[in-house]
Amino acid sequence: MRLDCYYLLASLPSLKFPGKPPVASEEFLATCRTQLGDADYALVDSATLELCASEHPVLTRWRDWDAGVRNSLAALRARKLSWPARDSHRAVPMANTSYAWLTGVVEAPTPLEGERLLDKARWRFLHDLQAGQAGFDLIGVVIYRLQLQLLERWARFDVERGREVLAGIMNRE
Repeated sequence: MRLDCYYLLASLPSLKFPGKPPVASEEFLATCRTQLGDADYALVDSATLELCASEHPVLTRWRDWDAGVRNSLAALRARKLSWPARDSHRAVPMANTSYAWLTGVVEAPTPLEGERLLDKARWRFLHDLQAGQAGFDLIGVVIYRLQLQLLERWARFDVERGREVLAGIMNRE
């Protein structure tokens, strides 16, 4: 167990999905900057919900799993709309992973509920990924960063703003 990561993680507020982010990413990264070495900080900083370029094994597993989710979701949505399948999917080496649960996302009563189901599954995947590790190590710090980003994503959702955007789209001619 690395004591620097142990003390860092022990000093941070716990995260719960759904919930409000108890700390901003900028503040979290500033704390990491003072507690971790340059290479470890660079790894934590590179951990994003979007496609990240890091070849670290945990971030590679995250990237491949999430790409598989996105590919499968795009195929399900295309099928539901009777659109042809697109060849723009990212190559994903985890072909044996089941994404059958995505049907619930596509069939969700609202897009927001579909997003909630997606992010709940992302949270669960990250939790399970960490469960296979020691927990209070650099992987734990990386996963904390990714889960914090999920909470920040939800904190940005604004129902009223969403209605305004939808009304603008619907009123275009």
